[in-house]
Amino acid sequence: MIRVNGLSTINYISRPAFRADETKQETSNTEQNVSMKGAEALASYNLSILKHPEKLDNIEPLELIFNPQDEIEGERIYTSEGKLRAIVKEDENTKTVYTPDEENENLIASAEVIDKNTLQVLMRQNNSIEDGEYDGESQVIKYADGKFIQNSTYKNGVLDSSSMTKMVKNNQELYIIKDIAAEEYYISLDNNKTNSGLYAVFDKDKQIKSYGEYQNINSAKKVETDVNFYNGSIISIDKREFTTIPNQLGREKLNNPELLPTPKYKHEIDLKGQKGEISYYSNGAIEKNVIKDGEITAYFDINGRLEKVIEGNKEFKFIPDGGEEIIEFLGDDKKRTTRYYQDGSGYVEIKSKDNYAEIDFDENKKPCRYYEGSSYANDEYRRNLALRFNNKGMLTDAY
Repeated sequence: MIRVNGLSTINYISRPAFRADETKQETSNTEQNVSMKGAEALASYNLSILKHPEKLDNIEPLELIFNPQDEIEGERIYTSEGKLRAIVKEDENTKTVYTPDEENENLIASAEVIDKNTLQVLMRQNNSIEDGEYDGESQVIKYADGKFIQNSTYKNGVLDSSSMTKMVKNNQELYIIKDIAAEEYYISLDNNKTNSGLYAVFDKDKQIKSYGEYQNINSAKKVETDVNFYNGSIISIDKREFTTIPNQLGREKLNNPELLPTPKYKHEIDLKGQKGEISYYSNGAIEKNVIKDGEITAYFDINGRLEKVIEGNKEFKFIPDGGEEIIEFLGDDKKRTTRYYQDGSGYVEIKSKDNYAEIDFDENKKPCRYYEGSSYANDEYRRNLALRFNNKGMLTDAY
């Protein structure tokens, strides 16, 4: 699983490179007279982490925090303008905050179970609501120390899939999905430091269906392997080796200053304690503080956490899991969005009425992908160019 998840200044790359050569090897079960089964086949690829598929059932599904059709009981909290902001239900150590949909306050868009001492989010349920209507899809997320560790999805109240992620030794990340609808399991192990990893797919009986791995040998060489199985036996092995050479196009998209991430918000002043025009929720908590003659407007949730800051043409949104989104209105219908994820990775997107461009960067602040396109109808955009980069910042693919 490769994740593309900022800074004021990023020295991206010097000279890019194109993927210029590919060697490919394909073998079949007949050619190699292979009849290995399940874990034995995986063991031949040194996949110790995947040799015990019974561990896949260790994912206990998360229960729905609430049924979206239920009427929620608890303290109703309203904004200074009289709009329902939240419904709060408290227990001894936690409280659950239900947030209604902005268009239809009779529907709950999300709910958070919060530790009353640390104010950290322990669980969160998101309901998919479009145009004021619930479409039957819900997602439940579990956190530990503010980090995502588990997820379950439901369709019309029926469990659809469950997943978990955790760090294991040697800077490796383990990710598992149990897909009930597809009747299969997916497991991957990735090393973000070496930019290498592997995955396997098992059927509902935990019999191997496919396996793949990728490995970056150096900045100019990458090897990918895919193995397919039928009834537990290998039927094909596909191995590809990619090499890169410097290109001479001279098109350095990433030198565009508009694609540099906007820095995160600097908390230089106490926005809650600053003297200003203050609005309150119905429970007495600060809702909004307009300070410095309107130069800065700070918004807070009912727990006192800073939710959003508007300063000049910038809007900073603070995500409970540690991420941040900055939206800048640049004039002439142009908008730039910088999104940081919890691990420091993210993207920058620039949109106008005619075209868009986007750059994804990893947690080491190196570019991963670049896209550009043009609009064609109803705020839809057509992708015209895509570029991919390796972990050294070299351009490896363009299409």
